[in-house]
Amino acid sequence: MWSGDRSPFIGRYYRLEEPINSPQPLSKPHPPILIGGEGESRTIRLVAEYGDACNLHLGAHPKLKGYAPWFNEYYRDRVPRLTRKLSVLREHCRKVGRPYDEIEPTVLAPVEIAPEAMSPDDVIELCRELSDIGVRQVIFNMPNVHEIKPIEIIGEEVIPYISDMI
Repeated sequence: MWSGDRSPFIGRYYRLEEPINSPQPLSKPHPPILIGGEGESRTIRLVAEYGDACNLHLGAHPKLKGYAPWFNEYYRDRVPRLTRKLSVLREHCRKVGRPYDEIEPTVLAPVEIAPEAMSPDDVIELCRELSDIGVRQVIFNMPNVHEIKPIEIIGEEVIPYISDMI
């Protein structure tokens, strides 16, 4: 599809009579491929083979409500767990003969800036921790994204402090 070829595709799970991708991607030979997941034997290996970026999950900050307790525990273990996942990616890259530096590690992080939730300092500290282990891009999942104030706070109070980490 990315090359403009519209010939039928018959695969194990999908059958496409006339695959069309319009408009065509600007980047060649294809758009960057981000693969999300943390399975060490399959998913992270697929990142090493095919991905341009990987997306790992942070878990939920303890101040965030409405998440399952295991997801808050997932957050508490974030630095050693994410460091291990990136080490596994590095090893898969070595095995497939691909430079690890070709892959951009990213993290999906639930963030809620509100008086009863996270502060700008909490978000800055989180970004600093992730930067220290080699993550330069964090994708914020904001449950209160419909509110303008948290976005203004990120623009005014978080970005100026983390821009030098990139």
